[in-house]
Amino acid sequence: ALKTGADFEHQMSRVGAIAGASGKDLKELNDQAIKLGADTAFSAKEAAGGMENLASAGMNSKQIMAAMPGVLNLAAVSGGDVALSAENAATALNGFGLEAKDSAHVADVFARAAADTNAEASDMGEALKMVAPQAHGAGLSLEETAAAIGVLSDAGIKGS
Repeated sequence: ALKTGADFEHQMSRVGAIAGASGKDLKELNDQAIKLGADTAFSAKEAAGGMENLASAGMNSKQIMAAMPGVLNLAAVSGGDVALSAENAATALNGFGLEAKDSAHVADVFARAAADTNAEASDMGEALKMVAPQAHGAGLSLEETAAAIGVLSDAGIKGS
């Protein structure tokens, strides 16, 4: 338990450093990770891993806090990898010019595509890494792009 606590604190220090969080902001992030660890199927350390990936994607502490509930929803529908779900959510948010608070909507779009097509949430994330900026630039929405990725997945063309 001591090592787990130390690992968590180390990870949260990295989150703070990457996000440029002040002492107050870092405490709020820390408190949110602990709360998410207590209130969800994921641990505080897993939440911290997601936070680190969101910070690495350029989010500040307020954006990270707004995005985390949606990230955990995405992790729940995509197999439980919080860090990968954070990366995929950040890809969708950044690629389509969405705000951090839209992460729950991103999770819903991924879940709908996974339910309606042969695309898994991880396939959506991989495909969006390649196509999101171009799709957005062409005027397509996240929903339209997810539907297209789903159709391609149904035809056996998956991921990147």
